[in-house]
Amino acid sequence: MPVALQLTDEEIGKESDWKIEAAKIERFLGISPDAGIDFAIKLASSDVWQDRMLAAKILGDIPTEKARDYLRTLSQDSEAYVVAAARRALPFRPAARLDVRKVSFKELNSAANP
Repeated sequence: MPVALQLTDEEIGKESDWKIEAAKIERFLGISPDAGIDFAIKLASSDVWQDRMLAAKILGDIPTEKARDYLRTLSQDSEAYVVAAARRALPFRPAARLDVRKVSFKELNSAANP
């Protein structure tokens, strides 16, 4: 490999940052909605809690049910930092029992002025 294309030690340490950013770009461009999930799953199963915490942050950006399942698992982790990161990353979902309907301005106005 030409010297110009070889990675320095500092660049090798940032390889995971590159993977994360490349996956974000792929998701943004619509190339793959779950880009980066394999890397995040690998981190999620690590013995190192910092890796699991990073996995929670990555999974929070991936809009799939599989990512949410891993986040739910990480939200029960033995390390408090991982739990906090996973719970922050879990999307808010209103309770299914809430009845949400569209209300017109006319309905609102008549309710306010009987």
